[in-house]
Amino acid sequence: MARREWQDPPIHERRGAQGLEYFIRYRVKVLEIEGGRPKIRKRGKFEVLGPVTMGRRGAERKKAEIMRSVNGQVYTIQSQIPFESFLKIWKDEHYRGLKETSRRYYDQRIAAWIEPTFTGRKLGQITALDVGQMFGAMEAANVARTTRTATRAILRKMFSCAKRWGYLKDVDNPAACAEIGRSAGAARVQWTPSMEEAQAIIAAADPEVGLMLESIVWTGMRVSELLGVRCNSVDLDHATVKVVVRNCRYDTDTPKSAAGIRELPLGHLVTRFAGLIGTSEDYVFRDNAGQPYTDQRLHRRLHAALDAAGHGGHVGNAWHAFRRLHLTLMSTRMSLFDLRAQAGHAQLSTTQKYVAPSLVNRTAAVTAAQDNVVPITSAIERKAAG
Repeated sequence: MARREWQDPPIHERRGAQGLEYFIRYRVKVLEIEGGRPKIRKRGKFEVLGPVTMGRRGAERKKAEIMRSVNGQVYTIQSQIPFESFLKIWKDEHYRGLKETSRRYYDQRIAAWIEPTFTGRKLGQITALDVGQMFGAMEAANVARTTRTATRAILRKMFSCAKRWGYLKDVDNPAACAEIGRSAGAARVQWTPSMEEAQAIIAAADPEVGLMLESIVWTGMRVSELLGVRCNSVDLDHATVKVVVRNCRYDTDTPKSAAGIRELPLGHLVTRFAGLIGTSEDYVFRDNAGQPYTDQRLHRRLHAALDAAGHGGHVGNAWHAFRRLHLTLMSTRMSLFDLRAQAGHAQLSTTQKYVAPSLVNRTAAVTAAQDNVVPITSAIERKAAG
């Protein structure tokens, strides 16, 4: 924040068009955007106070009224930056720590609602009511609640940075407690196929896509991680694969978090992988040019398998559905901590969301417990008879 500068200019007289008048000269700060960044410039200003007939005391009062606003300008000037100008600064600074896929996700949310809503407004003029009205419009447009939550997080981060960088002073974050609405909106239904459904889809897929799906079922890898596996990450002797890279939406990068870097057992899949191994730097799953799959053709091949197996309504989350199937299957065979390591999650709470409830497992557990306990009704009947 700039140092406060106090001005107390002297009152002068001059002969104007209407006769003698009082006037003052002072400086104002003007916010200008140069090279995408705000610059505060000082500009001289001339102000007529009124005719000399108002008296010296009247001129002093008029000057004091003007200078209260001018001397307080140091506290408000940066908040007057246009929102779209601050948005550019925020992206330049904040995006440096984000992965490319996260940047694209942020850009989608910003372009869809945040930028159209607040463009043309001054940063310091945006209130909690304005933010709430935006979320009300999103809810009315049937935007998924998860998308609204993500949008609020982005907007909250913007205003948090604005305060930390000195653009806002003594102003509450207008997005901190914004209500996003109650309706679920057009939320995507999470689908976890049964093993029988998965087998039918894999059988309907072409051999390569079928092996990819089978690999996700038995390793729990994200499809982006599977497409990032190179031949030198596969250990045929120990039947393991190391996840160190992901290939997501035309971008090759490290996994989502440090927990995503992990070693996974292949089990019987190792014999299938052995037939795909090329040179050490080759991708295990690669197109005819030796490049990893990064376009929509791979997804269309999966959609064709889903349609053929009668599950075309789940095309939006099909790859991840097989990952959920893996974690659900392993949940009865691994501790929650091992399951988290298998999934590459940073938080246990995230892993828990991937495990689908199973009535079959619950029925088996209840039945097994009953087999080892004397039925309660029999005990009651014996007590009554005795």
